[in-house]
Amino acid sequence: MSFDDLALAYDNSIDWDARLSREMPYLLSLLTKRGCVLDVACGSGRHSLAFAEEGHTVTGIDASEAMVHFAKQLAKERELEVDFRVVNMLDIRETARNMFDLIICLGNSLALLPSFDDLQQVFSSISSLLDDDGSLVFQVLNFDEILSSRFTYFPLKGGTTLNGKGVIFGRFYEHHENKNYSTLVAASFLREGTNWSAQISTHKVLHLNEARIRSLLDSAGFKEVTIYSDYQSREFSPSSDRNMVVRAGLPRS
Repeated sequence: MSFDDLALAYDNSIDWDARLSREMPYLLSLLTKRGCVLDVACGSGRHSLAFAEEGHTVTGIDASEAMVHFAKQLAKERELEVDFRVVNMLDIRETARNMFDLIICLGNSLALLPSFDDLQQVFSSISSLLDDDGSLVFQVLNFDEILSSRFTYFPLKGGTTLNGKGVIFGRFYEHHENKNYSTLVAASFLREGTNWSAQISTHKVLHLNEARIRSLLDSAGFKEVTIYSDYQSREFSPSSDRNMVVRAGLPRS
């Protein structure tokens, strides 16, 4: 089974109704009128479709052809217009067709970029695509807390593939001393009848924290930066909160 098939199976294991009910009220509150939204690393497009349901003009980009194909299917089923495209986030500037009122990148996607230089490039590209009053909102994990607490193992998670096969997902971090990244090891256990097989993949995850985020955003021209611990705008504590929800804006002209 391909990586894309497993990624879709993991996506389908998410309780999307609960997740969107937590996240969308805050995201929608940033748009005071109908505007243009760019969903970076949109995956299966659930957030993009939620914006479209509210009448916003939405572009969703992802590097995975399978994810974009699935997102287009969902849009067609729901009779919603979203411009879904296969685009690597490093190429945002070359592929965008207009300026945006809101740009989002959720699910710790930015931490999966190859390097901090690449992340700096993405922030700089995004700053060139935001309207004067626009906002960038992204969610990443706080590695100050992860490393200090020695968090390693994620809970097991169950799901099914699109053709109904059972999957168990296991994930853990391998932390490296004196390096600025950890390795995420992801194992997928597939059941076919009474037989099981396993697939393993590894992913480099950048060590992001408040200080590094603020420095990179400042270098990209963002001056108005607020960090929360969740989508309910709760105060962020670098030492105890694992989650960072970041809102960044450009200097007002």
